[in-house]
Amino acid sequence: MQTNLLSLLILIFLFGCVSYGETTKSDFSPLKQITCEEKPKEIYLFMENEKVDFEYERIGLIEVQGGQYVSLTEVTNELKFKAWENCANGILNVSQGNTIRASGTAFVDESEDLYSSKVLTGVAVRVNLTESFKTEHASKAVSLDFTEEVDQRKTKESKKANTQATVSIIAGVVGLIVIIIAA
Repeated sequence: MQTNLLSLLILIFLFGCVSYGETTKSDFSPLKQITCEEKPKEIYLFMENEKVDFEYERIGLIEVQGGQYVSLTEVTNELKFKAWENCANGILNVSQGNTIRASGTAFVDESEDLYSSKVLTGVAVRVNLTESFKTEHASKAVSLDFTEEVDQRKTKESKKANTQATVSIIAGVVGLIVIIIAA
C-alpha cells in the first residue's frame, strides 16, 4: 500500500513539474569591473567584419539563445538589453548562428523536444562618444525602445515559472495529504 501511495505522490508531483528550454537564454561574461552610474541612452551595433575605427573599452561578452518560438527581432532585442543593463553603449562583432536546444517538462523524458534556436553573440563595449563618432556612426545607433518589450517578456516568463512552481508545490502537498490520510 505504501509503495502505491508513494507512486501516486510522485505522479502528482510530476504533473505539476516545471517546463524548461522554452524561453530566451542570455549570458553576459564581464571582461572587467566597471562602475555604472547611469545606463546609456542609446546603443550602437556593429556587425561582424564591420570597420571599427574608434576608441572603445571592452567590458564583456554577450551570448543570447532564442527560445522555442522567439523571433530574430526578440533575440536581437535581448542582445541589446543585455549590453544596456551592463552599461555598454555599443556591441561589436555581432554575429548570428544557430544551436540545437531542448525543451520539455522536468523529469519527464518523453516530453523533450529538440529545436533550432537563433543565437547572437557580440562584444559589449563602452564607446568614447565624441561628436565625430556620433556624426560618422549615426546610422548604427538604436533607440532604447526595446527595453520595455524585453521587460514585458521577462515579466511574463517569470509569472509562468512562478505559476508552474506553485502548481508543483500544491500538487506535492496534496499528494502528501493523500498519503497521510491513507496511512
